[in-house]
Amino acid sequence: MTMNLFDFDFTRWEIILLSLVPSCINLSIFFYSFFALDKTRTTTYFSVFVLFLGLWQASDGLIKMSRNAEVAGEWNRIAWILVLFIITFGIQFILHFAGWFKRKFYKLVSVLLYLPPFIFFLFIEARLDKHTIVKSDWLYWIANPEPTIVTICILLWVSIGALVMLGLLWLCFFKTKTRSLKNKQALLLASGLTLPVICGIAFEIIIPLISNFNDIPITTPLFTIFSITSIISMKKYKILDFSPRHQWEVIVKSLNEGILIVDNEDRVMYANDAFCKLTEYEFSEMEGKIAGELFLVD
Repeated sequence: MTMNLFDFDFTRWEIILLSLVPSCINLSIFFYSFFALDKTRTTTYFSVFVLFLGLWQASDGLIKMSRNAEVAGEWNRIAWILVLFIITFGIQFILHFAGWFKRKFYKLVSVLLYLPPFIFFLFIEARLDKHTIVKSDWLYWIANPEPTIVTICILLWVSIGALVMLGLLWLCFFKTKTRSLKNKQALLLASGLTLPVICGIAFEIIIPLISNFNDIPITTPLFTIFSITSIISMKKYKILDFSPRHQWEVIVKSLNEGILIVDNEDRVMYANDAFCKLTEYEFSEMEGKIAGELFLVD
């Protein structure tokens, strides 16, 4: 007997609000970033990242809208396949956003990011991973992971990948100059990702594996936070707009020559890293000071 993969109960409005509406938000972000913005590697990886994110949220909602456990189990497999590629394209996006992607490491990064999800995809297709679909009074169906070797390997890779994404964003925030455009962008993205990643790992991976408690599927609605911070980053801080004005810090930091910018009153407004090394001053020591008093000797 052939399974009807689209046997859903569309009267479950709470599931639509918790999963399908957030999915539509991310899919809308995908269409905007992919078709309306200039094509760069950063824009492309971000677009694919939010596309898989939106599809995963939709799959998670369809698990709970399924009329029986068999259909829910199939959508759970689809959801986990999508999660694998969310991690891959998320890390690629962050590396390009932060300016840390090095072409000489392209092959190594590609192997590390694309080989594991491809292998795990084959494992999932071969049904080597194990999840138990249980009935829930308020969420209809819940998929609990079982502690098999394949399942644990998949969960470990997803958990480590998600933490790497989060760590890279916070590292970018702390390494960029305070109140700079990149600093504000990184803060928004890192803040939006922190709660979904931490809660997702805790409540949907660790707790079901080590205890008798069911999976608590809160990651999907929590990713709405990331969607909101992404929208703010794009509209207010132009995170995906390519412009020399927005790339200013990347450009001047790559120069070997020292650059000092002062206002009409000769107050120091900006100094790049090369200038700070040349003068042996930290920028915080120069900012707002009179340049002539600092550097001109009578």
